[in-house]
Amino acid sequence: MQKNEKNKYYSSVLAIVIGLIAIYLIFKTSKWVLIASIATGLVAIIIPFLARLIHYAWMGLGKILGLIISPIILSIVFFVILTPIALLKKLVTKTKPQQNTNFKLVNKEYSRKDFENPW
Repeated sequence: MQKNEKNKYYSSVLAIVIGLIAIYLIFKTSKWVLIASIATGLVAIIIPFLARLIHYAWMGLGKILGLIISPIILSIVFFVILTPIALLKKLVTKTKPQQNTNFKLVNKEYSRKDFENPW
């Protein structure tokens, strides 16, 4: 195993340990959170194979949460922010479109030269 790969596993374990310690310090919960953080850190240092398993479990949990939480947040943004703005714009706008369509008829035959330098 390369040094870079080891760092990846240990950084995941370190994030878990620091997160558990932060939960303990912020919420002053029972001692099991502190014990769990210390145990997780020690297990990762003593048995590197378990650090790899902890890393894969942590990343798997992150992927599952990403699949669940992202659509929920995007739906909330859409229905709470964008939909009311669109409805307000529709209510406030008084002018109706002049034409039924924005399509313009162009009677031109295109050649290869028209597409060579589009910008």
